Amino acid sequence: MVHRARRGYCDAMLKYLKHGVSHAAGGLLNLILDSPLFYNPPLQWLKAKILNSLYGARISPQTILKSGVRAIAWDNVQIEAYAYLSDDVTVHARAPVFVGAGTTISPEVFIGSGGHNPADLAVEATPVRIGRCVFVGARAVILPGVTIGDHAVIGAGAVVVNDVPSCAVCVGVPAKVVRHKEEPEEIWTVFGRKKVEEIFRGAVDEGFDS
Repeated sequence: MVHRARRGYCDAMLKYLKHGVSHAAGGLLNLILDSPLFYNPPLQWLKAKILNSLYGARISPQTILKSGVRAIAWDNVQIEAYAYLSDDVTVHARAPVFVGAGTTISPEVFIGSGGHNPADLAVEATPVRIGRCVFVGARAVILPGVTIGDHAVIGAGAVVVNDVPSCAVCVGVPAKVVRHKEEPEEIWTVFGRKKVEEIFRGAVDEGFDS
């Protein structure tokens, strides 16, 4: 009985130590990947390759992930070419999260595809889809189940709880559509100005279309 208890204790300690080592290694990797070397061209593809290889993410090599970008469950994250995630963006990907080509996500945005049912607090997970050529302002919050259409603009600090149509401009808490804009022929990206047609075609050619 004592021997069995000791063995159980040792197994528990080993599991705890393995978790600690894994957590420490993950923290060290994050620290390394936060270096400007890994989010500025021409070496930005290394960050995508590492996250894809180690964690099962689907991130285009033509993507910029700035310092402090973090995700729960990278294997649920898909990001197309020419997308730009700025400093300290958090992706809580309990269900799939898609970020389309040419989309800009500003600093400290929270994207969550997981949450709790308000009735009984049960854990729920519903996919989030952010379309192509979308702009999301700083500190906006995008909640589970939301789909944001192509070319939409989400204002800084907005809390998005409902779907947003293509080319809509949304602001406020909760976010509401205040106007619509024309679909542009070209947009700014961190890789320079790109024609929208080129961005869409490139995403399809890479096999990230979904």
